[in-house]
Amino acid sequence: MSSRDINTVMHNVLCGKASDEEHARLQQWLQLSEDHQHQWEQLQADQTLAERCRTARCIDEERAWKQFRNRHILRPRIAVGSRWAAAAAIIVIAVLALRRYQQPVRPVPDAMDEKLAAVIQQAKTLGKNEATLLVRGQKATNVVSDSIIQDMDLHADADVQLITRHDKEFWMTLDDGTLVHLNYNSSLVYPLHFTGNSREVELVGEAYFFVAHDSKRPFYVKTPDGVVKQYGTEFNINTRGATEVVLVNGSISVSRNGGQERMLHPGEKAVMADGISVCKVDVAPYTAWNTGLYSFEDCRLDQLMEVLTRWYGLKVTFADPTLKNRRITGVISRYKDIANSMQAISEVAGVDIQYEGESIVIQ
Repeated sequence: MSSRDINTVMHNVLCGKASDEEHARLQQWLQLSEDHQHQWEQLQADQTLAERCRTARCIDEERAWKQFRNRHILRPRIAVGSRWAAAAAIIVIAVLALRRYQQPVRPVPDAMDEKLAAVIQQAKTLGKNEATLLVRGQKATNVVSDSIIQDMDLHADADVQLITRHDKEFWMTLDDGTLVHLNYNSSLVYPLHFTGNSREVELVGEAYFFVAHDSKRPFYVKTPDGVVKQYGTEFNINTRGATEVVLVNGSISVSRNGGQERMLHPGEKAVMADGISVCKVDVAPYTAWNTGLYSFEDCRLDQLMEVLTRWYGLKVTFADPTLKNRRITGVISRYKDIANSMQAISEVAGVDIQYEGESIVIQ
């Protein structure tokens, strides 16, 4: 059973809505090791988590869609097409708290698991895997797969740049086997072929790296605020604002433009602002986007809506500005239709969400 599956089972048990099958699966998982039993005891002893589970309002997909349909479909100012009947994205309260008791483990690219492969395929199927390729002296080209880049007649020594738009992302494998997931509104500069004693790329925006092991050639990511040097396998970098680096697996260092290296350990985040600050974090909110999710905890409603509406190409307006400060915790699929996600958010946040053309009005 994967970490994500057992997290869901434990969440349902704690919320008092687990099926008999889920109770049986939990017991089987507990019998596998004493460590599992210790994790479960910690969860049960956590009074804050227990309270959150007792008060959590977990949205039922079918009920959310029915309520949305009954509340809005007859109103003429709302354009509702057949696409709105897609499966709802579920708001899962307390999943983030559950995850902090387990160390996330993900294979390196050459041992990619089925779930990651499925996420990549989903992005491609839905037309989200797309970027603009820039090569000096050539016309900009839209690409939907890194295999297209490999088949292009480019000079072996060329440095290329990939740029994603607000509603696109891009999965690609570099020359050395490193897998990179470039998020929306991001740019990656990299060589078609790595030469010399190091591997170097430049990032503006956000990307998730599964770095292929090469003890003789360290992997460097240059950002506007400094450099990340790879000693391990898996990490996330976000340069929107001060550069943030979150290490998931392995070991990396960060440095401010040639300054002294600061080592990170799994589960730590470094922020490169005036200097470098390091703290322990739950990695889930920083890495969930890489698996097709938006993950947020105690997030202001206006901040969440800014991310979602940018991804879906919509605009958001708050008829009542005080609603911007409403806070919400949960997980939403990046690839599901936005309508039912909005209904789930509406119920959890206690707001009314209306659609007016390409705009969303919250009141």
